[in-house]
Amino acid sequence: MEVRRLESGSMLSPFGEPVRASLVANEALERFQARAIAGAGLTLAEGFGEGAPPGGALALFDDVLVSREALRAFAAAAPGQGRAVFALGASLFARSTRAGQGNVREAVDGAEVELMDLFWLPPGERPPTGAREEVAAALRAGARRVVIDPKETIWRLPVPPGYFGQDELEIALAARPALRVRHWMHLLRANQLAIGLRWGEQPRWRLVLQGLWAALRAMSLNKHRVLGKLNVIGKGCDIHPTAVVEGSVLGDGCVVGPYARVHFSTLGERAVVQGGAQVQLSTVGSRAMVSQNVFVNFCVLYPGAGAGGNLQLTILGRGAVTTIGTCILDTHFGPPVKVGLGAELIDSEQPFLGCALGHGAVVGSGVWIPAGREIPSGVKVVRDPAHVGGKLDPEAAGAELLTVRDGRLVPLTRR
Repeated sequence: MEVRRLESGSMLSPFGEPVRASLVANEALERFQARAIAGAGLTLAEGFGEGAPPGGALALFDDVLVSREALRAFAAAAPGQGRAVFALGASLFARSTRAGQGNVREAVDGAEVELMDLFWLPPGERPPTGAREEVAAALRAGARRVVIDPKETIWRLPVPPGYFGQDELEIALAARPALRVRHWMHLLRANQLAIGLRWGEQPRWRLVLQGLWAALRAMSLNKHRVLGKLNVIGKGCDIHPTAVVEGSVLGDGCVVGPYARVHFSTLGERAVVQGGAQVQLSTVGSRAMVSQNVFVNFCVLYPGAGAGGNLQLTILGRGAVTTIGTCILDTHFGPPVKVGLGAELIDSEQPFLGCALGHGAVVGSGVWIPAGREIPSGVKVVRDPAHVGGKLDPEAAGAELLTVRDGRLVPLTRR
Protein backbone atom coordinates (compact mmCIF):
# COMPACT_ATOMS: atom_id res chain seq x y z
CA MET A 1 0.00 0.00 0.00
CA GLU A 2 1.17 3.52 -0.78
CA VAL A 3 1.33 6.53 1.52
CA ARG A 4 1.04 9.81 -0.38
CA ARG A 5 2.55 12.69 1.59
CA LEU A 6 0.72 16.02 1.27
CA GLU A 7 2.62 19.30 1.60
CA SER A 8 1.15 21.39 4.40
CA GLY A 9 3.19 24.56 4.01
CA SER A 10 3.15 24.78 7.82
CA MET A 11 5.89 26.87 9.45
CA LEU A 12 7.10 26.54 13.03
CA SER A 13 7.70 29.56 15.26
CA PRO A 14 10.15 30.84 16.45
CA PHE A 15 12.39 28.95 14.04
CA GLY A 16 10.90 30.28 10.82
CA GLU A 17 11.25 27.03 8.90
CA PRO A 18 8.86 24.35 7.60
CA VAL A 19 7.52 21.96 10.19
CA ARG A 20 8.68 19.03 8.06
CA ALA A 21 12.30 20.17 8.70
CA SER A 22 11.87 20.21 12.50
CA LEU A 23 14.25 18.13 14.60
CA VAL A 24 12.88 14.82 15.91
CA ALA A 25 15.38 12.39 17.44
CA ASN A 26 18.20 14.13 15.57
CA GLU A 27 16.60 13.89 12.13
CA ALA A 28 14.04 15.96 10.25
CA LEU A 29 10.39 15.15 10.86
CA GLU A 30 10.00 14.27 7.18
CA ARG A 31 12.78 11.67 7.57
CA PHE A 32 11.13 10.32 10.73
CA GLN A 33 7.89 9.96 8.75
CA ALA A 34 9.68 8.15 5.95
CA ARG A 35 11.24 5.63 8.35
CA ALA A 36 7.90 4.99 10.08
CA ILE A 37 6.22 4.41 6.71
CA ALA A 38 8.93 1.99 5.57
CA GLY A 39 8.84 0.22 8.96
CA ALA A 40 5.10 -0.34 8.55
CA GLY A 41 5.74 -2.06 5.22
CA LEU A 42 4.26 0.81 3.20
CA THR A 43 5.62 2.80 0.26
CA LEU A 44 6.07 6.58 0.37
CA ALA A 45 5.36 8.91 -2.54
CA GLU A 46 5.18 12.70 -2.57
CA GLY A 47 1.78 14.16 -3.47
CA PHE A 48 -0.74 12.81 -5.96
CA GLY A 49 0.70 14.08 -9.22
CA GLU A 50 -1.70 14.03 -12.13
CA GLY A 51 -3.87 11.05 -11.25
CA ALA A 52 -5.35 9.05 -8.39
CA PRO A 53 -3.67 5.76 -7.31
CA PRO A 54 -5.61 2.92 -8.92
CA GLY A 55 -5.38 0.79 -5.79
CA GLY A 56 -6.15 3.52 -3.27
CA ALA A 57 -3.66 5.09 -0.87
CA LEU A 58 -3.17 6.62 2.55
CA ALA A 59 -2.80 10.42 2.57
CA LEU A 60 -0.65 11.98 5.31
CA PHE A 61 0.21 15.65 5.82
CA ASP A 62 3.91 16.39 6.31
CA ASP A 63 3.33 18.07 9.70
CA VAL A 64 1.87 14.98 11.39
CA LEU A 65 4.01 12.59 13.43
CA VAL A 66 2.65 9.06 13.40
CA SER A 67 4.41 5.91 14.54
CA ARG A 68 5.10 2.77 12.56
CA GLU A 69 2.59 0.75 14.58
CA ALA A 70 -0.10 3.42 14.28
CA LEU A 71 0.34 3.44 10.49
CA ARG A 72 0.24 -0.34 10.40
CA ALA A 73 -2.97 -0.47 12.45
CA PHE A 74 -4.69 2.18 10.32
CA ALA A 75 -3.57 0.58 7.04
CA ALA A 76 -5.05 -2.73 8.20
CA ALA A 77 -8.40 -1.30 9.37
CA ALA A 78 -9.12 1.62 7.02
CA PRO A 79 -9.49 0.13 3.51
CA GLY A 80 -13.09 -0.51 2.61
CA GLN A 81 -16.03 1.29 1.14
CA GLY A 82 -15.41 5.02 0.93
CA ARG A 83 -12.92 7.36 2.51
CA ALA A 84 -11.68 6.89 6.12
CA VAL A 85 -9.98 9.13 8.70
CA PHE A 86 -7.66 8.21 11.58
CA ALA A 87 -9.43 8.78 14.93
CA LEU A 88 -7.08 8.73 17.91
CA GLY A 89 -8.80 6.80 20.68
CA ALA A 90 -9.81 8.30 24.03
CA SER A 91 -6.72 8.33 26.25
CA LEU A 92 -4.58 10.41 28.59
CA PHE A 93 -2.13 10.76 25.69
CA ALA A 94 -4.81 12.35 23.48
CA ARG A 95 -5.98 14.69 26.26
CA SER A 96 -2.46 15.75 27.24
CA THR A 97 -1.33 16.61 23.71
CA ARG A 98 -4.47 18.15 22.18
CA ALA A 99 -3.82 21.81 23.11
CA GLY A 100 -3.02 23.89 20.04
CA GLN A 101 -3.24 21.08 17.50
CA GLY A 102 -6.58 22.30 16.18
CA ASN A 103 -7.96 18.78 15.71
CA VAL A 104 -11.67 18.03 15.44
CA ARG A 105 -13.02 16.18 18.50
CA GLU A 106 -15.99 13.89 18.23
CA ALA A 107 -17.80 11.21 20.22
CA VAL A 108 -17.54 7.73 18.72
CA ASP A 109 -19.36 4.96 20.58
CA GLY A 110 -19.66 7.26 23.58
CA ALA A 111 -15.94 8.09 23.81
CA GLU A 112 -14.22 11.30 22.68
CA VAL A 113 -11.73 10.87 19.84
CA GLU A 114 -9.35 13.22 18.03
CA LEU A 115 -9.53 13.22 14.23
CA MET A 116 -5.96 13.29 12.93
CA ASP A 117 -4.99 14.29 9.40
CA LEU A 118 -4.27 10.79 8.13
CA PHE A 119 -6.75 9.42 5.58
CA TRP A 120 -7.57 6.40 3.47
CA LEU A 121 -8.55 7.35 -0.07
CA PRO A 122 -10.23 4.55 -2.05
CA PRO A 123 -9.23 3.66 -5.63
CA GLY A 124 -9.73 6.51 -8.06
CA GLU A 125 -10.00 9.24 -5.41
CA ARG A 126 -7.54 12.06 -4.83
CA PRO A 127 -7.62 15.04 -2.45
CA PRO A 128 -8.91 18.42 -3.61
CA THR A 129 -6.53 21.33 -4.15
CA GLY A 130 -6.37 24.25 -1.74
CA ALA A 131 -4.94 25.37 1.59
CA ARG A 132 -4.07 22.74 4.17
CA GLU A 133 -7.05 23.32 6.48
CA GLU A 134 -9.49 23.35 3.57
CA VAL A 135 -8.14 20.09 2.16
CA ALA A 136 -8.19 18.39 5.57
CA ALA A 137 -11.79 19.52 6.21
CA ALA A 138 -12.89 18.25 2.80
CA LEU A 139 -11.27 14.85 3.40
CA ARG A 140 -12.87 14.52 6.85
CA ALA A 141 -16.35 15.26 5.51
CA GLY A 142 -18.25 12.01 5.14
CA ALA A 143 -15.23 9.84 5.98
CA ARG A 144 -15.57 6.73 8.12
CA ARG A 145 -14.03 7.16 11.58
CA VAL A 146 -11.46 4.43 12.19
CA VAL A 147 -10.58 4.49 15.89
CA ILE A 148 -6.98 3.57 16.72
CA ASP A 149 -6.05 2.78 20.31
CA PRO A 150 -2.76 4.61 21.05
CA LYS A 151 -1.62 1.75 23.32
CA GLU A 152 -0.39 4.13 25.97
CA THR A 153 1.76 3.54 29.02
CA ILE A 154 1.23 5.96 31.91
CA TRP A 155 4.18 7.03 34.04
CA ARG A 156 3.47 8.62 37.41
CA LEU A 157 6.04 11.21 38.42
CA PRO A 158 6.12 12.12 42.14
CA VAL A 159 6.10 15.87 42.83
CA PRO A 160 5.91 17.84 46.07
CA PRO A 161 2.23 18.70 46.77
CA GLY A 162 3.23 22.34 47.20
CA TYR A 163 3.58 22.70 43.44
CA PHE A 164 0.03 21.93 42.30
CA GLY A 165 -1.80 20.51 45.29
CA GLN A 166 -1.18 16.92 44.17
CA ASP A 167 1.59 14.45 44.85
CA GLU A 168 2.15 13.12 41.31
CA LEU A 169 1.95 14.03 37.64
CA GLU A 170 0.81 11.55 35.00
CA ILE A 171 2.81 11.34 31.77
CA ALA A 172 1.50 9.22 28.89
CA LEU A 173 3.75 7.61 26.29
CA ALA A 174 2.06 5.89 23.37
CA ALA A 175 3.20 3.02 21.14
CA ARG A 176 0.68 4.08 18.45
CA PRO A 177 0.64 7.87 18.65
CA ALA A 178 -0.44 10.50 16.17
CA LEU A 179 0.46 14.13 16.77
CA ARG A 180 0.19 17.25 14.63
CA VAL A 181 3.28 19.43 15.10
CA ARG A 182 1.81 22.92 15.00
CA HIS A 183 3.69 24.53 17.91
CA TRP A 184 7.08 24.09 19.54
CA MET A 185 5.41 22.42 22.55
CA HIS A 186 4.28 19.68 20.14
CA LEU A 187 7.88 19.35 18.95
CA LEU A 188 8.96 18.74 22.54
CA ARG A 189 6.37 15.98 22.87
CA ALA A 190 7.35 14.52 19.48
CA ASN A 191 10.92 14.08 20.69
CA GLN A 192 9.78 12.46 23.94
CA LEU A 193 7.63 10.08 21.91
CA ALA A 194 10.55 9.25 19.62
CA ILE A 195 12.63 8.24 22.64
CA GLY A 196 9.79 6.11 23.98
CA LEU A 197 9.15 4.49 20.60
CA ARG A 198 12.66 3.08 20.60
CA TRP A 199 11.35 0.71 23.26
CA GLY A 200 7.59 0.75 22.76
CA GLU A 201 7.62 -0.36 19.10
CA GLN A 202 9.61 -3.50 19.79
CA PRO A 203 7.85 -6.82 20.43
CA ARG A 204 7.88 -7.85 24.07
CA TRP A 205 9.86 -11.00 23.29
CA ARG A 206 12.65 -8.92 21.74
CA LEU A 207 12.78 -6.59 24.73
CA VAL A 208 13.04 -9.61 27.03
CA LEU A 209 15.89 -11.07 24.98
CA GLN A 210 17.70 -7.72 24.88
CA GLY A 211 17.30 -7.38 28.64
CA LEU A 212 18.61 -10.89 29.31
CA TRP A 213 21.61 -10.37 26.99
CA ALA A 214 22.34 -7.02 28.66
CA ALA A 215 22.13 -8.61 32.13
CA LEU A 216 24.50 -11.36 31.01
CA ARG A 217 27.03 -8.84 29.71
CA ALA A 218 26.64 -6.73 32.87
CA MET A 219 26.94 -9.87 35.03
CA SER A 220 24.26 -8.28 37.20
CA LEU A 221 20.49 -7.90 37.58
CA ASN A 222 20.90 -4.37 38.85
CA LYS A 223 18.66 -2.28 36.58
CA HIS A 224 21.20 0.52 36.24
CA ARG A 225 23.96 -1.84 35.15
CA VAL A 226 21.58 -3.50 32.69
CA LEU A 227 20.47 -0.15 31.23
CA GLY A 228 24.14 0.72 30.77
CA LYS A 229 24.42 -2.27 28.42
CA LEU A 230 21.38 -1.20 26.38
CA ASN A 231 23.04 1.93 24.98
CA VAL A 232 23.85 2.39 21.30
CA ILE A 233 27.30 4.01 21.19
CA GLY A 234 28.80 5.39 17.96
CA LYS A 235 32.39 5.22 16.85
CA GLY A 236 35.10 7.23 18.58
CA CYS A 237 33.06 8.34 21.60
CA ASP A 238 34.97 9.54 24.67
CA ILE A 239 33.01 8.54 27.77
CA HIS A 240 34.73 9.13 31.10
CA PRO A 241 34.83 6.07 33.40
CA THR A 242 32.89 7.96 36.09
CA ALA A 243 30.09 9.01 33.72
CA VAL A 244 26.74 7.18 33.75
CA VAL A 245 25.05 6.53 30.38
CA GLU A 246 21.79 4.55 30.46
CA GLY A 247 19.32 3.59 27.75
CA SER A 248 20.66 6.20 25.33
CA VAL A 249 21.82 6.58 21.72
CA LEU A 250 25.13 8.39 21.10
CA GLY A 251 26.34 9.34 17.63
CA ASP A 252 29.95 9.15 16.50
CA GLY A 253 32.51 11.22 18.38
CA CYS A 254 30.38 12.21 21.38
CA VAL A 255 32.11 13.33 24.57
CA VAL A 256 30.67 12.65 28.03
CA GLY A 257 32.75 14.14 30.83
CA PRO A 258 33.53 13.02 34.38
CA TYR A 259 30.53 12.39 36.66
CA ALA A 260 28.13 13.36 33.86
CA ARG A 261 24.83 11.48 33.44
CA VAL A 262 22.97 10.74 30.19
CA HIS A 263 19.64 8.99 30.73
CA PHE A 264 17.22 7.84 27.98
CA SER A 265 18.44 10.51 25.56
CA THR A 266 19.67 10.85 21.98
CA LEU A 267 22.98 12.62 21.26
CA GLY A 268 24.03 13.59 17.74
CA GLU A 269 27.53 13.34 16.32
CA ARG A 270 30.21 15.14 18.36
CA ALA A 271 27.75 16.35 20.98
CA VAL A 272 29.45 17.25 24.27
CA VAL A 273 28.13 16.70 27.80
CA GLN A 274 30.67 18.26 30.12
CA GLY A 275 31.64 17.08 33.58
CA GLY A 276 28.86 16.88 36.16
CA ALA A 277 26.14 17.69 33.61
CA GLN A 278 22.88 15.74 33.46
CA VAL A 279 20.84 15.03 30.32
CA GLN A 280 17.54 13.23 30.75
CA LEU A 281 14.87 12.31 28.17
CA SER A 282 16.30 14.87 25.76
CA THR A 283 17.49 15.24 22.18
CA VAL A 284 20.92 16.87 21.85
CA GLY A 285 21.93 17.71 18.28
CA SER A 286 25.27 17.28 16.58
CA ARG A 287 28.05 19.47 18.03
CA ALA A 288 25.67 20.83 20.67
CA MET A 289 27.04 21.24 24.18
CA VAL A 290 25.68 20.91 27.70
CA SER A 291 28.00 22.86 29.98
CA GLN A 292 29.58 21.69 33.19
CA ASN A 293 27.17 20.93 36.08
CA VAL A 294 24.13 21.95 34.00
CA PHE A 295 21.00 19.78 33.87
CA VAL A 296 18.88 19.44 30.74
CA ASN A 297 15.58 17.60 31.24
CA PHE A 298 12.92 16.87 28.57
CA CYS A 299 14.60 19.30 26.15
CA VAL A 300 15.56 19.58 22.48
CA LEU A 301 18.89 21.15 21.52
CA TYR A 302 19.34 21.68 17.80
CA PRO A 303 22.80 21.20 16.25
CA GLY A 304 25.40 23.64 17.56
CA ALA A 305 23.26 24.83 20.49
CA GLY A 306 24.80 25.48 23.89
CA ALA A 307 23.09 25.03 27.26
CA GLY A 308 25.02 27.12 29.79
CA GLY A 309 22.18 27.19 32.32
CA ASN A 310 19.69 24.65 33.64
CA LEU A 311 16.79 23.84 31.30
CA GLN A 312 13.55 21.88 31.49
CA LEU A 313 10.98 21.39 28.71
CA THR A 314 12.82 23.91 26.53
CA ILE A 315 13.99 24.03 22.91
CA LEU A 316 17.21 25.70 21.77
CA GLY A 317 17.41 26.29 18.01
CA ARG A 318 20.52 25.84 15.88
CA GLY A 319 23.40 27.73 17.42
CA ALA A 320 21.18 29.15 20.19
CA VAL A 321 22.95 29.73 23.51
CA THR A 322 22.05 30.20 27.15
CA THR A 323 24.77 31.23 29.60
CA ILE A 324 25.61 30.74 33.25
CA GLY A 325 23.08 32.73 35.24
CA THR A 326 20.34 32.50 32.61
CA CYS A 327 17.03 31.52 34.19
CA ILE A 328 14.46 29.87 31.90
CA LEU A 329 11.36 29.41 34.05
CA ASP A 330 9.14 26.37 33.49
CA THR A 331 6.13 27.05 35.72
CA HIS A 332 4.42 29.84 37.68
CA PHE A 333 2.63 27.79 40.36
CA GLY A 334 -0.78 28.80 39.08
CA PRO A 335 -3.00 27.85 36.16
CA PRO A 336 -1.48 26.00 33.17
CA VAL A 337 1.17 27.88 31.20
CA LYS A 338 -0.07 30.02 28.30
CA VAL A 339 1.75 30.15 24.96
CA GLY A 340 1.53 32.17 21.78
CA LEU A 341 0.08 30.53 18.67
CA GLY A 342 0.03 32.97 15.78
CA ALA A 343 -1.69 36.10 17.04
CA GLU A 344 -3.44 34.21 19.86
CA LEU A 345 -2.50 33.42 23.45
CA ILE A 346 -3.71 29.90 24.20
CA ASP A 347 -3.76 27.56 27.18
CA SER A 348 -1.06 24.90 26.83
CA GLU A 349 -2.94 22.71 29.35
CA GLN A 350 0.49 21.96 30.85
CA PRO A 351 1.55 22.89 34.40
CA PHE A 352 5.23 22.65 33.39
CA LEU A 353 6.55 24.16 30.15
CA GLY A 354 9.78 25.99 29.42
CA CYS A 355 10.63 28.26 26.49
CA ALA A 356 11.78 28.14 22.88
CA LEU A 357 14.81 30.00 21.52
CA GLY A 358 14.99 30.43 17.75
CA HIS A 359 18.05 29.69 15.65
CA GLY A 360 21.06 31.75 16.74
CA ALA A 361 19.24 33.35 19.68
CA VAL A 362 21.27 34.18 22.79
CA VAL A 363 20.08 34.75 26.36
CA GLY A 364 22.75 36.30 28.55
CA SER A 365 23.57 35.97 32.22
CA GLY A 366 21.14 37.41 34.73
CA VAL A 367 18.15 37.32 32.34
CA TRP A 368 14.93 35.61 33.41
CA ILE A 369 12.46 34.37 30.77
CA PRO A 370 8.91 33.44 31.90
CA ALA A 371 7.47 30.00 31.15
CA GLY A 372 5.95 29.48 27.70
CA ARG A 373 7.73 32.36 25.92
CA GLU A 374 9.54 32.46 22.58
CA ILE A 375 12.76 34.26 21.67
CA PRO A 376 12.91 34.95 17.91
CA SER A 377 15.79 33.65 15.81
CA GLY A 378 18.90 35.85 15.82
CA VAL A 379 17.86 37.92 18.85
CA LYS A 380 20.28 38.52 21.73
CA VAL A 381 18.74 39.19 25.15
CA VAL A 382 21.10 40.79 27.69
CA ARG A 383 20.76 42.17 31.18
CA ASP A 384 19.93 45.88 31.57
CA PRO A 385 23.29 47.70 31.91
CA ALA A 386 21.76 49.71 34.76
CA HIS A 387 21.86 46.49 36.81
CA VAL A 388 25.50 45.74 36.00
CA GLY A 389 28.20 47.45 38.05
CA GLY A 390 30.44 48.60 35.24
CA LYS A 391 31.97 51.64 36.99
CA LEU A 392 33.23 52.33 40.50
CA ASP A 393 31.73 55.48 42.06
CA PRO A 394 34.37 57.77 43.65
CA GLU A 395 32.35 57.74 46.88
CA ALA A 396 32.79 53.97 47.08
CA ALA A 397 36.42 54.29 48.21
CA GLY A 398 36.75 52.84 51.70
CA ALA A 399 33.12 51.61 51.86
CA GLU A 400 32.64 48.03 53.05
CA LEU A 401 29.28 47.40 51.38
CA LEU A 402 28.65 48.28 47.74
CA THR A 403 25.60 47.87 45.49
CA VAL A 404 24.73 48.58 41.85
CA ARG A 405 22.71 51.67 40.90
CA ASP A 406 22.45 53.03 37.38
CA GLY A 407 25.37 50.90 36.24
CA ARG A 408 27.73 52.12 38.97
CA LEU A 409 29.07 50.51 42.14
CA VAL A 410 28.07 52.83 45.00
CA PRO A 411 28.02 52.53 48.80
CA LEU A 412 24.96 50.62 49.97
CA THR A 413 23.93 53.45 52.29
CA ARG A 414 23.86 56.03 49.48
CA ARG A 415 20.40 57.04 48.11
